[in-house]
Amino acid sequence: MKTGLTPKEKINLAHDYIYDEHPIGLPYLSQWEVKESLKIPTACTNGKHLTYNPDWIGSLPSDVVKAIVLHEVAHVLFGHQLRCGSRDRRLWNIAADLEINGHLIPWYDTLDVTHELREDGLAGGVFPLYGRYISMDDGKAAEWYYNKLVKEITEQPDPEGDEGEGEGEGDKDGGGGEGSGSGDPPSHIVEDPASTEEADTDPAPAEGSDKGEGRGNNAEESFQRKVKEFLGEDYDNPGLGQVEAAPDVGDDKIAAEEEWKEMVSDAIVLQKEQGGGFGQHLDILDQLINKRCNNNWQVLRDWVSKRSLGGYTYKRFSRRHGWRKDILLPNNKTKNQTRGVMILDTSGSMGRDECDEAVRQMDKICREYRKAEITLIQCDTRVIDQHIKQFRATDFPLKIPEKWYGRGGTHMYPAINWVSQRANEFDWCILVSDMYWEVMYSPDEIPHTKIPTVYLGVNTDPDANLKPPHPQTHYLAVEV
Repeated sequence: MKTGLTPKEKINLAHDYIYDEHPIGLPYLSQWEVKESLKIPTACTNGKHLTYNPDWIGSLPSDVVKAIVLHEVAHVLFGHQLRCGSRDRRLWNIAADLEINGHLIPWYDTLDVTHELREDGLAGGVFPLYGRYISMDDGKAAEWYYNKLVKEITEQPDPEGDEGEGEGEGDKDGGGGEGSGSGDPPSHIVEDPASTEEADTDPAPAEGSDKGEGRGNNAEESFQRKVKEFLGEDYDNPGLGQVEAAPDVGDDKIAAEEEWKEMVSDAIVLQKEQGGGFGQHLDILDQLINKRCNNNWQVLRDWVSKRSLGGYTYKRFSRRHGWRKDILLPNNKTKNQTRGVMILDTSGSMGRDECDEAVRQMDKICREYRKAEITLIQCDTRVIDQHIKQFRATDFPLKIPEKWYGRGGTHMYPAINWVSQRANEFDWCILVSDMYWEVMYSPDEIPHTKIPTVYLGVNTDPDANLKPPHPQTHYLAVEV
C-alpha cells in the first residue's frame, strides 16, 4: 500500500524492518552509507554504500521498498560485489539476482510483494524456475547461473549474423568467419576456477587468445547482440537494483575477500544467536565462507552440538556430512548448554595464526549457546596453570590473547591428564595441535581424557588418523 512517506522515510522504515525481522546479523552487514542519486534508475550497492533514486523509491509502496533493501543486503551477504571478476556486468547482475531471489521468496511472500516483484516486472522476472529463466535450477551459486546464461546465449544465432562481415562458404562449412555469429563468447567472459559451482560448459577463450584482436572485438559485438535478443524488453530493466564492484579493492582482492568472509561468518553467528532471520539456514553461505579442507570446521561445530546438553534428537540422524563414517550427527532442535575444554598446543611449532584461528572458531561455535562454558588450557610441555581461562556466555565474543605462553617443546600428556582428572566437569574436549608429538608416532601410549574428544590437526594430513585408539575419540584436519 502506498503511503505519504518521503523516499528517505521509506528507506528508514525498510532498515527498521531489517532490524526487527532479521535481528543483528543483517543489520551488521548493512552498516553502509545511504545516499540519494538521480543518476541511477533504481538502487545499487557496492557493499559500502546503498544508493537509491528518490523518485523511484517514492513511487513504490513501503513493503516493496522493504523487499528492495533486503534484496540489496542479500547481495552484500553473498559477496556479489567481490565475486564478479571480469565477467559481463549485466549478466553478472542477473546471475546474482537469480541466486538470491530464489532464497528470498519466503520473505517476499511474508511482505506480500512477490506478485509485484515478479509479475509487475520490478525484479525483471529474474527468479529461477520462472519465465525466461524456467530452465535455471533453484539454489545454485551466481557463478553457475552466469555460466548457464553464457552457454544459452552463445548457442543462439546472431540476430544480425546475416549482415556481418565474413559471410560466405566458410560460414556454411562451420568455419565461422568474423562477425558470423559463430557462438564464441567475448574474450572478457572467463571461467572462475574458484567458483562455488560450475555449469556444464567449456571455458570461454581468455584475452590474448590466438583468435586475434579483430576476431575478439567481433565476438564481443556478436555476443552483446545475442544478449539483447535473449533479454528482449528486459534488456534495459535494472530490476530491483544493481550490485557494483566493491570500492578500493585494487590489487588487494584477497584481503577484501577475507574481510568479507569474516564479516559474513560473524553475521551468521549473530543470526543464530537471536534466532530467525534470512541467511541462518543457508548451507551455500557456509560453502562460500569456508576455506578449510573438507569443511571440517563445520564438522567440528556439528560435533560440539552433538555433545552439548539439550536440544538435539537422536531419533533421526543428520546426513549433512554423509561422506564421514566415524561421526554420527543428530538433528538440531534447540541449543541450550555446552561445557567444554579446549587444550591448545602453544609449543614453538604452532604459529600465532594457528592459535588465534582456533580461538576464533571456538568463539563462533559456542556463541550459539545461551549457556556456554569453555575452559582454555595452554600447554607446551606443561600446563600453564596461571593462564587457564574459563569463559561463559557473557564473555563472548572471546578476545584473542595478546600473548600465547609456553612456546617450548611439545608434550600434551600433562594437559590430557589435567582433563582426565576433571572429566565429570565437561561434555567434550578439543585438543588443537599440529600433532608433532607422540600422537603421531606412538598413539597407543597417549592417556585417555575420559570424555568425548576431537584431536584437531592444524595444517595436518587430512587422510591420516592422528588419534589414540580411545572410545569416542576422533581426528579432524583443518587448514589455517
